[in-house]
Amino acid sequence: MVIGADGKHSLVAKTVQAERYSEAPPLAPSYYTYWSGLPTDTFETYVRAEDDRGWGVLATHDDLTCVVMGWPLAQFEANRKDVEGTYMKSFELAPEFAERISGAKREARFQGIRDLPGYFRKPYGPGWALVGDAGYHKHPLTAYGISDAFRTPRQSRPR
Repeated sequence: MVIGADGKHSLVAKTVQAERYSEAPPLAPSYYTYWSGLPTDTFETYVRAEDDRGWGVLATHDDLTCVVMGWPLAQFEANRKDVEGTYMKSFELAPEFAERISGAKREARFQGIRDLPGYFRKPYGPGWALVGDAGYHKHPLTAYGISDAFRTPRQSRPR
């Protein structure tokens, strides 16, 4: 049995020619980075329709917080010319969050992702199975993909 847990560009999926279905084109590129001094004890989401912005805030490793920002694909090229400026200006849409992040320190460079299609693949066949982004891909801003991957142990324990 071969398990493909090798992401959206899965070699296993390609090799077995796993059928794709329910595909959606890329809609919102994302940029993310890590911050110290920006504690959170939950997954926070901010969506601001007035400027087509959305961001997610989640605790990660080493007391760092990841902030993922998304905007429409049509704005990608213009915003890419000044990622940091566009990213930081977006927080003005949520003044309470802008104040919090202004006291934090960016600890890593910005990482950008433009190619974010949505899709499902047939997840299994004779001798193979796909898990995680190899089997389906959801936009990372929602954190649904990682949430699906890390279910709480209580959900799978017999009662």
